[in-house]
Amino acid sequence: MVEASPRQRRSDADRIVEMMRQVRGGRGLHATVQSLASNLFDLFSCRRILLAAREHEGGQAWLWTARIVRGAVRPRVQSAPIERSAREALFAAAPACWHAQRQPAGANQFEVVFLGSPGDSAVAAPSRLLSRTLDVLQPHRSCVAAAFEFGPEWTCRLFIVDPRVRRPRQNIIRLAQDLGAALAPALYNLYTTERPRTRAADAERANLARALHDGVIQSLIAAEMEIHSIWRRSVEGTVASTDELRRLQELLHQEVLGLRDLMQRIKPVQVQPEELCHTLSDCVARFKADTGIACTFSASVAQVSLPPALCPLVVRIVQEALSNVRKHSGAHHVLVNVHEARGQWRLLIEDDGCGFDQAVGAPSPIVIRECVRSLDGELQVCRASSGGLRLEIAFTGYSESREPVEFARDVAVTSRPTIRLDTAHLRHRQVTRHPDDALDRVQSCG
Repeated sequence: MVEASPRQRRSDADRIVEMMRQVRGGRGLHATVQSLASNLFDLFSCRRILLAAREHEGGQAWLWTARIVRGAVRPRVQSAPIERSAREALFAAAPACWHAQRQPAGANQFEVVFLGSPGDSAVAAPSRLLSRTLDVLQPHRSCVAAAFEFGPEWTCRLFIVDPRVRRPRQNIIRLAQDLGAALAPALYNLYTTERPRTRAADAERANLARALHDGVIQSLIAAEMEIHSIWRRSVEGTVASTDELRRLQELLHQEVLGLRDLMQRIKPVQVQPEELCHTLSDCVARFKADTGIACTFSASVAQVSLPPALCPLVVRIVQEALSNVRKHSGAHHVLVNVHEARGQWRLLIEDDGCGFDQAVGAPSPIVIRECVRSLDGELQVCRASSGGLRLEIAFTGYSESREPVEFARDVAVTSRPTIRLDTAHLRHRQVTRHPDDALDRVQSCG
């Protein structure tokens, strides 16, 4: 094998290190792959780059293709599943790392060089070993292939079609191998970091679409039918009653509130620990103003000893619980209380609504349950002394609050009945810890 010069090896190493910095730069997977494709085109001066990946267990396979289209400066990266015939060709049982050069004697004859295991020596092989692979790749002059593992789940093949870099063929193979070995672990770490986020985003989009379809769209269709009925009767000389108009107005008002709930779920919550109590108080006040339901918020601390990452989850729990009260409970009063003692936190949301059917069992709101799981806390759902629903969430902060004080904001409507809070009902508590199949009376609109 012809060894690269020390200067060439240093240059290649510098390029690989620079690409690894790009992988670790904190950008998303798609932007990172796009940037790496640009660097590979600069390095090999090639016509196309293909990356084939096959899953070990599931058997699914994907192909990423990068090429520079006319008029573009950067390569365009596209992905698609690999058909069975192409999959067998790209993952053929031939040497995984090779360089194929078209021969002038024949229109479709290639001389293939691959790196043998003893000393990485160059070994020539007839092109029939890779005939199907070359038919799929369709190189004009030459093609380079390198294999690497992408974590424990995937096997990958990197194909560089028609490289114009001037260096020995064996060195080109070695460079492709070094790139795969260096970049694959860093890319896999980025992939495993983004995969839960992608799944969560997909689930949230599905929940949003279902909420719009089952809630807003259905209600708007009902309102449209009501208006059409009123219009037809008005043509015949019949005037719509005030009850019909009031019912229609209430329907549209409820959907406006539902859309506000969806906007709250979509909008990221950004709150610092010192702002948590005030943010929760504002949520309660806004809920009372929108719905007319009497609300009371109280807290035993003004400065919350929680990590900043946990505070948005607490706000999301309160938002979701109040939304569920509005949609399902028929309550006249809601109590929200947050309490801390020696680093142990308790969030209480209680209403005086219709509660739940004892024969069916306590509900388990999905969104709240997921937030509690992210807090590494415990969720308890039980019947309140007033007959409504009581949610208790317990979780741990990283330190005790430094100056515990009473912080309370009462936005109650005095004409509404208030909830009598006592501790006798605790003896009759029904506890549910993340049940998977409980009926969700207070489930979110998703």
